[in-house]
Amino acid sequence: MNREILFKGKKVDNEDWAYGYVSKTRRLEKHKVTNRKEELVYHITDWVDNMIVEQVISETIGQLWIPSIGIRLFGGDLIEAYCAVNGSGKKTRKCKVIETDKGHSIVVWHKKAWWAYSYIDFTSIEAIGNIHDTPKT
Repeated sequence: MNREILFKGKKVDNEDWAYGYVSKTRRLEKHKVTNRKEELVYHITDWVDNMIVEQVISETIGQLWIPSIGIRLFGGDLIEAYCAVNGSGKKTRKCKVIETDKGHSIVVWHKKAWWAYSYIDFTSIEAIGNIHDTPKT
């Protein structure tokens, strides 16, 4: 079984998406009082396109997830899904992909809040955006 490991994140300079492998480095800057400031800087390296390295905004980094339905999704993606939750009737619902320490999951927008359900039966899924591109619901 081959597992594809891939990330995406918004570039610092123009907020386009960069795809590849994530890394972080420490950057030291001179601080007025302490003469020292350390911060983490995140990069995504695209090993396919000539080793292009892009600095990205850490909060926007999402890892690739391919659920059993076969679509390629990243953490933070917003999706429109035709599905049933916990045995209810199927209908089109707005959902988002979340990442936890246990892996990826999908939550459903319901009654003006994101809900996690124990069972979601998907018929179709379409990525419609990302929480970092689309205004909050």
